[in-house]
Amino acid sequence: ACVLIKTEHERFVPLLGDALIADSGAVQEAWDSAEPLIRALPDGDNTVLVPVRMGMQVVAMVCLRMARAENPLSHIRILQNQVDEAGPRLASALLFDDVRRLATVDERNRVAREIHDGIAQDLASLGYLVEDIRTDADPQTAQRLADVTHQVRTLISELRLRIFDLRIGVDETTGLGTSVTEYVQRVAAQSGLAVSVNLQ
Repeated sequence: ACVLIKTEHERFVPLLGDALIADSGAVQEAWDSAEPLIRALPDGDNTVLVPVRMGMQVVAMVCLRMARAENPLSHIRILQNQVDEAGPRLASALLFDDVRRLATVDERNRVAREIHDGIAQDLASLGYLVEDIRTDADPQTAQRLADVTHQVRTLISELRLRIFDLRIGVDETTGLGTSVTEYVQRVAAQSGLAVSVNLQ
């Protein structure tokens, strides 16, 4: 058995169990109709798809594999009643998860903005000030101020990477490979490194 949800990118992803037991075309058909669906499998078993509904809206799909000896029609009504009882709870949990995820993203963006507009700008101003003082200093002091300027620039670079990390959101629906590739490309662009990603 598995429970599938639909992402904002219109992809079905498993919330629970193994999605391989379900054909995405049949899942889409059951999702659109908001009615249970039975599909025969090549090995003679059946896949039973039961929509999880919140009112008339489908929020998830329960997929069951039944042995050929069982009569799925006799179980559909019982399954649908059990799933209908769980529907509002699952819908509430999914909504809460969305709210929590959005709140986390908003908070990360807020912290990144504060660091960028506050500490990072102050450090940049400090770097310019030290550089300005260095032009009027004697050679020995100028060298020490150059070291301070270098340290300030290093801190600013580190801060920019941390801001970038805070703003990065890994979308669980795109897959690990895509997320890693996008992350590496952004880091490469910021660092000036030439990076090649090869994933299997």
